[in-house]
Amino acid sequence: MRRKAPKKASGNAKKKINSKTKGSTFERKVAKLFSDWWGCEVYRTPLSGGWATQKSNGNINASGDLVAEDPTFPFCVECKKVEGWHLETLLTADKALFFKWWEQAKEECPEGKLPLLVFSRNGLPIFFAMSVFHIEDPDNKHFVLKVEN
Repeated sequence: MRRKAPKKASGNAKKKINSKTKGSTFERKVAKLFSDWWGCEVYRTPLSGGWATQKSNGNINASGDLVAEDPTFPFCVECKKVEGWHLETLLTADKALFFKWWEQAKEECPEGKLPLLVFSRNGLPIFFAMSVFHIEDPDNKHFVLKVEN
C-alpha cells in the first residue's frame, strides 16, 4: 500500500494562536500603553503569570488584569482580546459579550478604583470603556467608548 505524502502548508497560511497566549500578548500591549501614558511601570497581574520576572517595591496593589507601580493609578483594568463580536452589534446583540465583560470588570474592581474595560479583536483598534457614574450617572448605566488612534 502506497503512503500519501503529507500536505505542505501554503506560504500564506495563518498560524493558529491559542486564546491564553493571545490574551497575554494583548495584556502586555495594553500595559505598555498605560506605562507610556501614565508615566510609571504597569504590568500584568501576578496571577496572570506576568509577575515572575517583575520587581515589586511593596507599593503595588494588584487587581484586574494589570497593576501599576504608582498607587495613585485610578483604574482596575480588565483586558479582553476576543473574536466573534462585531462593533455594530456590540451593545445590542442578545447575550452581548460586552455586558459580561463589564460585569467582570465591576466585580473585580476594589473600592477606590474605577473599572476600565479594554477590549479588541483581530483587525480592529483597541477600545476602552468605563462608567461615567462618578460624573453624572448615579445608576451606573452609561458607558463611554473611546477608540485608540
